[in-house]
Amino acid sequence: KNGKINMGFDIMNPSLEVLKDLFGGTIDTAAGTWSAPDKILSIEKSVKITPDQGFIYKIPRMKLTPKIVGGFSKTGMGKITIKGVVLQPSKANVSKLTFEEKK
Repeated sequence: KNGKINMGFDIMNPSLEVLKDLFGGTIDTAAGTWSAPDKILSIEKSVKITPDQGFIYKIPRMKLTPKIVGGFSKTGMGKITIKGVVLQPSKANVSKLTFEEKK
């Protein structure tokens, strides 16, 4: 759509806390497990993406739709693929997307 900003990124080898933050569900710290909720919903979060190269992306409000991908390899044992839609910030005079040069 005109003016709509879509983004996608992956998180490799997520921690139990990241799984809970993105999907909900519960963590059993004694067992070291995360249990998914019955229904996975999209959520809204502030996002800062800091890649090894290129710009840092700062997004004050983004609708995230996470998906667990069973990608197993020598370098990674799991992956979360996230599709996001950049939303207009709730606060006035705040840009919905900022690119910052790495220093």
